[in-house]
Amino acid sequence: MWAAAAIAVVLAVVPASIVAFAAARLQSNGAREQFLAQVAVVAATVPSRDRLDGWVSSFASPDHPRGFEVSVFSQDGRLLAQTSQHAPDWQSPAGAPSSEVGLGRDRFSGEKLLIASAPGPPIDAGGPPVVVRASTPVHTRSFGAWSLLRASGGWWAAWTFLVVLGVAWRAGRWERDAGAVEALSAEVASGKSRFEPRTVNDRRLARLADSIESIGRRMTDQSHRLSALRHEQDAILRSVDGGVLVLDMQHRILTMNRAAEWMLGFAEPNARGRLLQEVARQPGLNWFVERAFREKEFLVDELVLRGDVERRVRATSGPLKDADGRPVGLLLVLADVTRLRRLEAVRSDFAANVSHELRTPITNIRGYLETLMDAGLEDTEHTREFLAVIARNAERLGAIVEDMLTLTKLEESHDAPDQPQDTDGLEHDRVRARDMAAAALADTESVISRKSMDIINEIPEDLWCDVNPALVQQALGNLIANAVRYSPQNTRIWLRGARTPNGDGRSFASISVADEGPGIAGEHLSRLFERFYRVDKARSREEGGTGLGLAIVKHIAQMHGGRVDVSSEVGRGSEFTIVLPAPDP
Repeated sequence: MWAAAAIAVVLAVVPASIVAFAAARLQSNGAREQFLAQVAVVAATVPSRDRLDGWVSSFASPDHPRGFEVSVFSQDGRLLAQTSQHAPDWQSPAGAPSSEVGLGRDRFSGEKLLIASAPGPPIDAGGPPVVVRASTPVHTRSFGAWSLLRASGGWWAAWTFLVVLGVAWRAGRWERDAGAVEALSAEVASGKSRFEPRTVNDRRLARLADSIESIGRRMTDQSHRLSALRHEQDAILRSVDGGVLVLDMQHRILTMNRAAEWMLGFAEPNARGRLLQEVARQPGLNWFVERAFREKEFLVDELVLRGDVERRVRATSGPLKDADGRPVGLLLVLADVTRLRRLEAVRSDFAANVSHELRTPITNIRGYLETLMDAGLEDTEHTREFLAVIARNAERLGAIVEDMLTLTKLEESHDAPDQPQDTDGLEHDRVRARDMAAAALADTESVISRKSMDIINEIPEDLWCDVNPALVQQALGNLIANAVRYSPQNTRIWLRGARTPNGDGRSFASISVADEGPGIAGEHLSRLFERFYRVDKARSREEGGTGLGLAIVKHIAQMHGGRVDVSSEVGRGSEFTIVLPAPDP
């Protein structure tokens, strides 16, 4: 505002000053010529030497202007006479007399003087002419710029004041309008969605403010749309089962979802902006990314991610492009197919095992039937023997089919057969563990009696389970049947039970079946619960086992949210323990 006012003052005063100065200059030149003429007249009246002092002193009388001083010099510069001691501080003239006019100062008061000199007649008969010099104060002469301004500049001062006042008011209003526009710009730059109401008087600044406010509203709307789009993208990324990574053209990680964090073993905040090769030490993945950037097209491949747990993933890549079609990055999607490949392997093994297990009894049945057909039925003894073999293989074939149906039904009852399950959808009752073990023993009493084995039931009477009784009885029956089947005659089998607290506050009941059989080598223990896995295949078939009993036990335990464990030592027997939920005491 003050800068504008200063400009206004300059614009108003400078032209007036120029005019006044020009006028003063003209008047100053006229005053000097007039004063020089006056001094010339005075110099022409210089008397002789004897009257010179009186003539000079006469200029100090009231008849002459105040401060008018006269001095007389010889041509060699000697002072001959002067009006008073306050003569101006000038140099003594030397040489031929001449007429001149100029400015000087009083040597006592420092007052500014107008000085003029002119030649005068000789003061001695036949002598040389003299030089007369006279001075008068400047303020007594109307020749300065200030004099002109003082005489004729009143209306200039009034006009200048009005101009400065108007310009200052205009500048102040403009500055307020500019400040309002500046504040609006700051609000837009800070990302505000609502703007303070303001008044802008200048039309151009008002249009500018309207434009800025319109831009701010559009930016706010676009920011809200981008924020909503970002939230949608984040929600989509979080909901995707597979891992998703976005890389720029320098292979730096821009974003990734939680599934990708879980697969690759690092968090997005620690990896954002860093090279994928730096944070993911996965040769297969890095090679796939290099190939995707190089070929610039959609690629699909299956990789192995190594870490605490080895995972097989199906990697899919696609280039990211901007609106002009230029590549700006890479989208990488990782689908975990580890379980799928494991299930495919299990299915393949299962089909092979089923074919093998079914082929043996079917081959036996077919062989003996062909023998009977060829030999006839006359040999009653051999016929009865062959029919017994056929019946035994048919029974084994039926047991295999029955166990397969049971296992299939158990697997269909829950989604993940390898993980503990929620028991809310399972029918369960509060049952004594000892009663379920006694019921399971009843199914094997004939075999136990034939092999002269002792069963020692040490399960406490007060041990209760919160389970499905039929399923748990089947699981215990399989464990007892295995112990009886693979233990020699005249040995013992122990049934034990105990209450086992869990870390999450729930209680569990553990039921164990221990025998004095041949035991199992350590390398077989981890695979005992797989379908059709046998430690001694020939002996297992000879004893009538199907290879599915322990797999059924594992599934029943997992359906109840429990587990099954085994401990064994070669030559000292085995102990199988099934852990099941127990009711609160």
